[in-house]
Amino acid sequence: MARVALLAVSLALLAACAPAHGETPKSVAELVIANENKGFGILLEAVLAADKSILAALSDPNLKATVFAHRCAYRAAVPAAAEGPDKAFAVLLKALGVSKAELLANKELLDSVLLYHVIGKPIKSSQIPFFPGVKVQTLLAGKAGKLSVRRGKAGIVRLLTTSGSQSAVIPGLANIRAGKSAIVHGINRVLVPGDKPL
Repeated sequence: MARVALLAVSLALLAACAPAHGETPKSVAELVIANENKGFGILLEAVLAADKSILAALSDPNLKATVFAHRCAYRAAVPAAAEGPDKAFAVLLKALGVSKAELLANKELLDSVLLYHVIGKPIKSSQIPFFPGVKVQTLLAGKAGKLSVRRGKAGIVRLLTTSGSQSAVIPGLANIRAGKSAIVHGINRVLVPGDKPL
């Protein structure tokens, strides 16, 4: 089940990923495949490099998970040089200090980042407590996999990572359903794990 999380970052284009006529995608995989030409490029390469069985696992309509997915169309966190369709991934590469080739070749690092975006149960934004919030364990094992989650002013969900970086759920991109149980929240910055205590 943990391997299912390796596609977490691949949901970077949530605003463009909403199916026509408000239909719920049958699975997370369907959400991704239907939008492969809308900015997934490098992200899909990363998923395929991480594990060949991921796409098949994500086709399960019964997947129970929460995915925090960076929305690449969100411009505030994106450097000017990354204004292409893969800009969300470019931000991640910059934060990690690696090239695309280096990340795709480093399965341990690739897996860590992708697993850090997934919690092993579905959680709606309304279920997240207000300040001080809660610490949750992502599918990345150990202390590095902890994530501090809280609701702040106006109900906006804020995330604090073990690398010290922060992110927030983008208003209007919370609680996106995929399959019967998976919930996706669009966030404004890629989550990068680290070694700082929360």
